[in-house]
Amino acid sequence: MSVEFHGLIPSSDHLHLDGRALFSEVTISSPFRRTPAEPSGELTKLKRAVRPHLAKLVPPAAPLEGCPGIGDQWPDSVQIYDYLIAYKFSLSESLEVSVRFPSLCCQLYESPYEAQLWAVFDAHKRLVTFGDYYPSAQRLPAGEYEVRLQVRHSKVELLQKLRHMPMMLHLTLAAPVKLGFHWSRSDALGSPPQGKPSTRLILEAASRLELYVTNPKPPEIAEPGDTLTGTWTLAKLAPEVLGSSTRPSGWPVSLIVPPKEIKEKEDTPADDEADASDPTSEGALDEAVRAVRIGQLAKLSAAIKKLQPPTP
Repeated sequence: MSVEFHGLIPSSDHLHLDGRALFSEVTISSPFRRTPAEPSGELTKLKRAVRPHLAKLVPPAAPLEGCPGIGDQWPDSVQIYDYLIAYKFSLSESLEVSVRFPSLCCQLYESPYEAQLWAVFDAHKRLVTFGDYYPSAQRLPAGEYEVRLQVRHSKVELLQKLRHMPMMLHLTLAAPVKLGFHWSRSDALGSPPQGKPSTRLILEAASRLELYVTNPKPPEIAEPGDTLTGTWTLAKLAPEVLGSSTRPSGWPVSLIVPPKEIKEKEDTPADDEADASDPTSEGALDEAVRAVRIGQLAKLSAAIKKLQPPTP
């Protein structure tokens, strides 16, 4: 029996794309043998952090009629308090949404809090979906939504520490965003390549090469500060080669959405006419200053003539 290894390795297990730059750089290597590299990747999900707009402490529940005790009071006079935290978000299109609280998720018996229950309500205050410790995704139509998180504990100070805890929304994009890969800085900057551009390149054994990944245009629903996530792969082997042609699950990649582009306003004749009619505009001020100067010149000219001696 013989075993042969092949494949390409990136310099980082997680490719972080900086949205403030035009491209990012990563080093790939072929440690075993001659391997063709043909990188490809796409961004498929969006992560958005949402701050709460409401947080309030709910008084302990009163005991039921005919039942002993003091409602939410446990033995040894331990009083349980409810803390309600509310978040708002909106969708411009129907998307698959997953509500998560990273500080609390995936903690059941290890959680310091007694309960973690959340529910999503639409603009008409109708219950849409709900969950607890473990995240789950559900498709929601476009509209306004509110998420209410309920947490319970016997100490009020521990509950109030969650007052500003962000909620994380995981949205599945309607269409994947493709990544661009280049083998030189000039290509990444948009310089015309010599001949037909290609992302396929052969790496010799024990060699390294720099790969440049250009930042794609974020989708319309993305806002500054959001994070786009997805996967990317490096190699595509020939069909006759045994084994997987790419890393089965791909390498993780993320992009921080930068501030949106500022569109320059074009001057039009209508805008010029509006400025002329507006007494507070810069153009109207210039015209007023010009008129005052001309008036002062006329007065100065008349005063000079009076001072001149009469001609004999």
